[in-house]
Amino acid sequence: MVSNIDENVILFDWLSFTSKQHTPQELISALGLSHLPFTELDTGVNGYNCRLYFDHIHVCYNGGNDDHGGMGVNVFMSGQGCRVFESNTTLKNKWMDLFHFIFANNLNICRLDVAYDDHSGLLDIKRV
Repeated sequence: MVSNIDENVILFDWLSFTSKQHTPQELISALGLSHLPFTELDTGVNGYNCRLYFDHIHVCYNGGNDDHGGMGVNVFMSGQGCRVFESNTTLKNKWMDLFHFIFANNLNICRLDVAYDDHSGLLDIKRV
């Protein structure tokens, strides 16, 4: 998200969600990122055996007993990954469309970090 330094900005700085009903490719499509060259990494993470990766966006699968049943498919984006998502998604309303997909499919949000950059002094840090 690009803004003037004088503007207060709310942005998503980490997102992780899991689906037990979608394939990794279906979730990449739901992110509006099918056009990007995700790479199959030979190392898993967080109990998953496999993952697809593109520039700080991870799609992990094959955890537990089967391809996407046991632990499901986990998507996570660091702060940098969130910026990559914002810059590359084909979703018209970006975050609104993604969260609509997540909620409409009853997916599990594992982690959501929200940052508020207060450039105007709206929040009194000593009081907070």
